[in-house]
Amino acid sequence: MSALQLAYEEICAKAMAQLNILQSSPAPAYYRQPASNPTNFLHHVYSSPEIPQTPPPIRVPTASFGPGLTSSNSSTVWKGEIYPDRLNLTNGVAQISRKLFIGGISKHITEAMLTARLIPFDPDLVLVRPESRQSKGYVYVIMSSNYAVANLLKQCHYVMEGGFQTFLLPIFYLGRVKQLQLVPWSHSDNRFISSVSPAVPIPKRHLTVFVGALHGRLHARAISQIFGELFGEVMDVHVDTDKYNYPTGFGRISFLRRESYVAAINANYVHIDCIKINKRVQIEPYIDGQECSLCSESDVPNFCRELTCFAFFCNSCWLQKHNSTDLSYHEPVRRKSKSSRRGEF
Repeated sequence: MSALQLAYEEICAKAMAQLNILQSSPAPAYYRQPASNPTNFLHHVYSSPEIPQTPPPIRVPTASFGPGLTSSNSSTVWKGEIYPDRLNLTNGVAQISRKLFIGGISKHITEAMLTARLIPFDPDLVLVRPESRQSKGYVYVIMSSNYAVANLLKQCHYVMEGGFQTFLLPIFYLGRVKQLQLVPWSHSDNRFISSVSPAVPIPKRHLTVFVGALHGRLHARAISQIFGELFGEVMDVHVDTDKYNYPTGFGRISFLRRESYVAAINANYVHIDCIKINKRVQIEPYIDGQECSLCSESDVPNFCRELTCFAFFCNSCWLQKHNSTDLSYHEPVRRKSKSSRRGEF
């Protein structure tokens, strides 16, 4: 064993001694100890009788509008409580992404310290710092297997707060203990489908909006709850993910009724204000395969969100429709390429 490993083990022993002292005092009600059986750990965490399995009563959300009356500068605000996460990993760890968010990183914690703390769980892990955010206090870690993720989470303290789960992992530095905040992502959180069926089936793309700048904790069910309470019944939510099945910060929402779809697009932005999240989310029409409202050309690239139009157009029909002075101020919403989409946690 190298001198570096011996030194690190000595540091860990001191850290654990301090944690034993801290744990001798009563813990907050929202702390949950992991199960002793590693193979049953995740099932225990998410099916514990101490964690509500049905959504508790929530506060009525608040929708308010900022200065101005136009869709370009209005601001809709949602305040409330998210239903508790329910990862419900009944099929084992295969439903968890190999990519994890790690927050709570002090500027004094170096990449070498992080690597030394995490490498016992997976010698092949890779730390990925977000682009142009070198000192923002978080990184992503990509592990080699789902088993390694489960083994790491097994050593953490589970916290449920405000409907969101966090796993706390202690790290020792500069003579103190810091809790790293690990946030896993379940594959089941990529999609929400309502049990309500419309009387007349409607193509999803006709009542679907694109949402951007999603907070990394917003799973599909939470998005459905927020947008449903603000605008009306949500039929389907799809969160876009990367090759690790981890959220990219973008998604699509399909509504049951047209008035909900119109209200969401007219809002343009929603400010989400709740425990763990204070974020402004952008809303745009989802442009994918719609027909031109004038010539019926398929798969058109333009949408006019002004209520005097509120329709899809091909390039030529856009010019024809908006050639008059009265409509010349209308700005087209154009289809975005995937390469232009960037999300954040």
